[in-house]
Amino acid sequence: MKNIKGFIGLLPLAGFLLFSCQNQNQEKSPSTASNEINAGKIDSTYLTDSTRLNELYSKISGKYFGILPCADCNGIETSITIKENGSYIFDRTYLVNNQRGNNSVFEGQFKISGDEKHLVLPEMLAPNRYLIGEKRLTQLDIDGKLIEGELKNNYILNKQ
Repeated sequence: MKNIKGFIGLLPLAGFLLFSCQNQNQEKSPSTASNEINAGKIDSTYLTDSTRLNELYSKISGKYFGILPCADCNGIETSITIKENGSYIFDRTYLVNNQRGNNSVFEGQFKISGDEKHLVLPEMLAPNRYLIGEKRLTQLDIDGKLIEGELKNNYILNKQ
């Protein structure tokens, strides 16, 4: 009888946990996800005007290069080649003990945010958003915000 009372006493707690976990695991609707992005000052829309896109493709096309910070290596040699047809090649090589280590190459179609400030590489995992600057791209953090701190200038890829 003692065990049954203990079990019955735990039922409200189990019910609470079940419903609170269920609400957290629900998939967010596109409008909710979009609102969360906009709250972080990230334009989640993409430019679709083909005339304007062609102008921007021409303006930003080229190869961008830099060595990004790395927590457990000497740096990440990174290049992004932007082509006038809307495609990109992303090449990353880890520098370990001043030697070239693992290399990864990704290709895809890039997007430009509706406010024309961000280049987005949708096929890649975050961080996959770059601030478009004059002859440079600045990698943004996983939330799409500028990286702050003393290493912030090390996240810039300069146009070659």
